Amino acid sequence: MLADLDELLLKCRNASSKKYLAESIASYKAGAYRASIVSAWIATCFDVIEKLRELALTGDAMALQQVASLEAARRSENIKAFLDFEQKMLELARDKFELLSPIEYSELSRLKQDRNYCAHPSLISDTDPFEPSAELARFHIRSVVTHLLQHPPVQGKAALGRALSDVDSEYFPEDRSKALVILAAGPLQRPKQSLLRGFISVIFKNILAGGLAYKRKRQYAAAIHSLRTLHPDWSTEVLRDVTPKFLRNVKDEELENCLTLFEYVDDLWAFLPADIQHRMNGYVESLPTEHFDRIEFCLGFAPLRESALARAKAMSIKDIGGALFFILPPELGKVLVTRVLYSREAKYAIAWIKVLHGYAFDLELAPILELIHKARSREVICNLQELLELFLHFSKSTQYGKEIISELEKAGWNELSLFF
Repeated sequence: MLADLDELLLKCRNASSKKYLAESIASYKAGAYRASIVSAWIATCFDVIEKLRELALTGDAMALQQVASLEAARRSENIKAFLDFEQKMLELARDKFELLSPIEYSELSRLKQDRNYCAHPSLISDTDPFEPSAELARFHIRSVVTHLLQHPPVQGKAALGRALSDVDSEYFPEDRSKALVILAAGPLQRPKQSLLRGFISVIFKNILAGGLAYKRKRQYAAAIHSLRTLHPDWSTEVLRDVTPKFLRNVKDEELENCLTLFEYVDDLWAFLPADIQHRMNGYVESLPTEHFDRIEFCLGFAPLRESALARAKAMSIKDIGGALFFILPPELGKVLVTRVLYSREAKYAIAWIKVLHGYAFDLELAPILELIHKARSREVICNLQELLELFLHFSKSTQYGKEIISELEKAGWNELSLFF
């Protein structure tokens, strides 16, 4: 359907450009198509200049230089400088500030050419001037609004710096819906794909460098999730391309930081080729002791769960002793009970019992009952004072107290009856 010209006028951001576009539309409606095209070009010039001024306010060095040159030309009434700027303006907008894509540049170059035909005594024959059609004038009006006048100046390195400064702020929200509102109002509202790629790449680098606070991780996750909401096709394409490149270059000792990416960036695993997936599974199967607490995430992450279970079964006292779990994963609770039951020497059993003592409240009922009923038949542990103390601790410090007391009596732990 044809765009409504009055609606296009309302989309213009800059007041000066809007005035000239209004003249262009009025000329079009009056049948003055040459005047319409000339006014559309002037609106384009004013809009580019205003965008350079906006970028200059953000600290963009190239924009500051261009604005300074234009101001110097205005003060000295240097007409030649303005003509030179107008001649190179579209190339400047495309190449230096990324305000235009190649296709947008091509269409606005046609406007520039037609404006020259309309504004100068260009003859297509000895007697006939250039006569643009109504369709051509309307096409140019729509092009300048669609490609330039309705959009903010959000491209280039300054735009990337501004977007990153927003996310790196202490006050950037962790809530994804709130983060979406902020990013939708900034440079990432209408980014070039290069800007999107740069933004995601910097966040990936920061996460893979490690040492991030919990809040910062959640802020980065909210930012990437917001991008995937704002630009689902582009962000998916960028993630599919960027993720393997980053993770393939991660050193072995830094693989733990990759787990942070999987934990906070949704569906990232789907973008990994098979070789990286195998490498990550191999890492989790041999998870270093200093990062053993990361097994909690791995156990809940389907692609790494089997590897995490294998690592849990090989858990040592040093592994569990150096880790800190807010709530012990149920899989580790089962392993702890198995370690106590099948310890070959009492000293090892006692060490595992002490660990169980610390996580008693986190255990599910099933492994506790398994320990109660099977420990009687294990000669190494059945007479350990530490085991009796553990059973008492279970009965008094867990939510299963009455059931545990009942099962202890059924299993024949009569020596504990005096304490119930």
